[in-house]
Amino acid sequence: MTIKTPKILHEDDWRNEKKDYAFLKDDKDISERMALLTEFFKRISPKKILDIGCGSGYLGHLIKKLDGNVVINGFDVSEHAVTQAQSYDKVYCLDLDKQDVPEQDAFFDMVVCAEVLEHIYDVDHCLAEIKRLLKLGGKAILTTPNFGYWKYRIYCLLGRMPKLLRDPRHIHTFNHKFLAKLCYNSGFDIAYTVKEKNGPLAKAVETIFNKTIILILTKK
Repeated sequence: MTIKTPKILHEDDWRNEKKDYAFLKDDKDISERMALLTEFFKRISPKKILDIGCGSGYLGHLIKKLDGNVVINGFDVSEHAVTQAQSYDKVYCLDLDKQDVPEQDAFFDMVVCAEVLEHIYDVDHCLAEIKRLLKLGGKAILTTPNFGYWKYRIYCLLGRMPKLLRDPRHIHTFNHKFLAKLCYNSGFDIAYTVKEKNGPLAKAVETIFNKTIILILTKK
């Protein structure tokens, strides 16, 4: 019997589910996240970007369409996914739970770590690597599902399992306060959080009414 390790689960996901950019574009959650990430790119205009957990390179594809001169490197645990990331200047397969990132210290203006932290065991190592790789004053954008989201709270109250807990690829769960504390203890200033929704409830209580945690970090 084959034991499905995190790497095998991600390989299966990229081979069988996320087969092409058309699929990613049609997924509402992914499209909204990519729009947010590209808007953040336009806001800070970095010259060198690292995309942690780049998958098949959809984000790099979108960024290169905006600015063909930007340098964007990326890596993913899935060998199948990285073979498709043709838009990147450098792309490679890497298991962040077992390896350091083979990039120069203080090399990148911007690091993207979108929907990755929940999939890895050693979150502290990931944050330490982001800090090492960012230039002083460089920006990192982190996104991860918000376990404090109101629908997930109700599911748990009713004794049901929210979707994010049923996903076998998910190792960790976070709420805003817990993740912000981890980032601060890793040596980052939290520049601000981004609200994915703009309604009055989301603005008033972002920790409950936003399904995704979105943090902008600055290297101290």
